[in-house]
Amino acid sequence: MTVDVICPYCNCAIDEAQESVQACAACGTRHHAECWQDNNGCTVYGCTAAPPDEPKLTVQTTDFARPAVQPTPMFMGQPVPQPVTANYAPPPPPPRPVPPPPPASTSYAPPPPPPWQVPAPPPAATGYAPPPAPYAPPPPPPPQYAPQMTFGGYAVPAPPVPPPMAFHPPMQVRSKSRTTFILLGIFLGAFGAHNFYAGYKGRAIAQLAITICTVFICSIISWIWAIVEVCIVDRDARGISMT
Repeated sequence: MTVDVICPYCNCAIDEAQESVQACAACGTRHHAECWQDNNGCTVYGCTAAPPDEPKLTVQTTDFARPAVQPTPMFMGQPVPQPVTANYAPPPPPPRPVPPPPPASTSYAPPPPPPWQVPAPPPAATGYAPPPAPYAPPPPPPPQYAPQMTFGGYAVPAPPVPPPMAFHPPMQVRSKSRTTFILLGIFLGAFGAHNFYAGYKGRAIAQLAITICTVFICSIISWIWAIVEVCIVDRDARGISMT
């Protein structure tokens, strides 16, 4: 197995068969001949064949100080004339324009209206009389006052008499039919139909619940209850007698 030799300057493999090789006499490190000449010696740090270090640059504070007098530029042994700098001030801004004063008020008469806006003259008077005004109802009569009373020699105004109230006849309440109540109790008493007709909703719901919840097993109880009510009940839920 061949191990390639690496040049420490360019970090590339050295082909000794095709490239010129320069070996260091002090440490024996092999370099390319071009890399040895470019570095002026060995590239291994601390080797005695390495090129000497470059002298360090010393900077003093006087190097950063600005000279008091600028040197005069020279050209072919003669000083070059410098342009004279004058204190230049920008021109002042132009004055702002002053608006002209408003014109003096004069008596201005508006132009006459166009002919199509001039109102037409009123029609000439003729012997034709305008139609009469529609009929208006007469004003309501003044309120009637009771005779004036006196108390201690002073007249006491009496309150106005209110107008008579309109009479409304009482509403006639239609009564329930007792015949219908009896027939509903005989044929549909188990379902509380007669109590629904008379307005007794609580009893009707109770009879209907007994019949439905027991699947018609206890319907005879609701029917007997209905027969008793048909015999003794003669008024509806409003207290009106059934005719």
